[in-house]
Amino acid sequence: NLSTILTREGISMARVDEISKKSLLTFDVRRLKVNNAFYFFKNRTDSLKVDYFIYEIDPVDYVVYDLKDSLRVSRGKKPIITQVKTASGVINSSLWKTFAEQALNTDLALALANDIYAWSIDFYGLQKGDKFRVVYEENFVFGKSIGIGRIFAAQFVHSNEDFYAFRFTQGNEDSYFDEKGKSLK
Repeated sequence: NLSTILTREGISMARVDEISKKSLLTFDVRRLKVNNAFYFFKNRTDSLKVDYFIYEIDPVDYVVYDLKDSLRVSRGKKPIITQVKTASGVINSSLWKTFAEQALNTDLALALANDIYAWSIDFYGLQKGDKFRVVYEENFVFGKSIGIGRIFAAQFVHSNEDFYAFRFTQGNEDSYFDEKGKSLK
């Protein structure tokens, strides 16, 4: 919890309470999660004094606690770089294993199986030699993948039959259609 983290750095319980109350509208400190990164920036002239405490909410969002004189709390976002990528492969045992062997993001396999082709292909019945191709976005923060974005198009060859999927956005809703314009749902 916040008090354990901050008191180890010499911050008083009274100051921890002030931090907790002041940050409520920006970030509820009761939502701190185990294994999320946090950082301390110490004062240049007094290395025992903490000037800033930064907590990473997730791979993109973070909270900055400016602990100098008057306490200020603000949120920030790391820059996300989105790359359009393609992937393809041949199934030898399972879709998941094929993705893992190619060091592809397994979230992409889940999206293909659960979101796009859930009504068209029985992924428990995949056969050796089935194939896939996909065009998608992958998001990165400082060179590290944080997950996939949109899937634009996919082709799955199952039992020598082609299954196409093309993304179409209407209003605020995304759906996938085959090459004849028929919904995949």
